[in-house]
Amino acid sequence: MEIFTLVVALIGAIGTVSSWLISLWNNRVSLDFQLYEIAYALPTSALFYGSITNKANSSIIISDIILKTDNKEIHLDKTQCVVLTEVRTRTNMPTEEFRTYNSKFPVTLSPYSSESCYFHFRAIPNTPLKLDKQLNFEIYTNRKAKIKFSFELDTIPVQHSIC
Repeated sequence: MEIFTLVVALIGAIGTVSSWLISLWNNRVSLDFQLYEIAYALPTSALFYGSITNKANSSIIISDIILKTDNKEIHLDKTQCVVLTEVRTRTNMPTEEFRTYNSKFPVTLSPYSSESCYFHFRAIPNTPLKLDKQLNFEIYTNRKAKIKFSFELDTIPVQHSIC
């Protein structure tokens, strides 16, 4: 009878530990951040095109992204605004105008989903924006204080000149 009780207790303990491990695995933060291009980098602002991927099986909210460059912390511009304008012409006459907006933050990502968007960073007033050779980003979420990503400036394609 004592062996039966011991076996039942061990099975219960194994079940409890395994449920804790499964819970930890399900609530992990697993993000991927990619930059595909630098649309422009001016003394007043920088615009990156990239994606954020939630690789966990629970939703996550991205509340802020900080660009660390030139010993400064520049927060993502969270207000939605026109970041690129393209005018198509036919025989030197404008025919269509396309406007591209940056992503509105905070962004909620469902499990195993991704969002591609423009990330717009405005320079601190009266302080020109200068990009370092290594771009360091910190992503703030609702489940972890910050997640760090770094990119070499040389590896990101540039659409327009960098000042």
